[in-house]
Amino acid sequence: MNWSVNCSGQVTNALNKYNKKVSELYCGDFSNLFTALPHQDIINNIMEMVKNTFDGNSRMNIQCNMYNSFFSRTNYNNYEEYSLTDVFLMVSFLIKNCYVQFAGNNFLQICGIPQGGRYLLTIIMCDGRKANYGQSSVFCYSNLDGAAYG
Repeated sequence: MNWSVNCSGQVTNALNKYNKKVSELYCGDFSNLFTALPHQDIINNIMEMVKNTFDGNSRMNIQCNMYNSFFSRTNYNNYEEYSLTDVFLMVSFLIKNCYVQFAGNNFLQICGIPQGGRYLLTIIMCDGRKANYGQSSVFCYSNLDGAAYG
């Protein structure tokens, strides 16, 4: 099912086709939000969720290769090992080192995140999930528009 959210009526009608009962519906255009998010807020929200994940796995490290990833206390051959500190440093670097090119010049983006970045949707989803940690709401997002229903 592919559609863009233009209004809450469109979302309600789309959900009704699939017999999904809507108790609350929120729609919004998030296109301006991405460039206004303070970097530290983004980092804090993502890292709180990542920390909850690490805490839930007895503070194990993440083992990763091109095909698989999992938590483990053991380091395996052909896998890279990442601790919570490593993940924090990577997230901080990604957020704080976004550059945009305009008129042949490079500019450091000091607030917000660039639209169209490969990690943009992940950041938005992490922010939404962190905001509702422990609640039963379900969030759906698209690149330009967003809807949340619960």
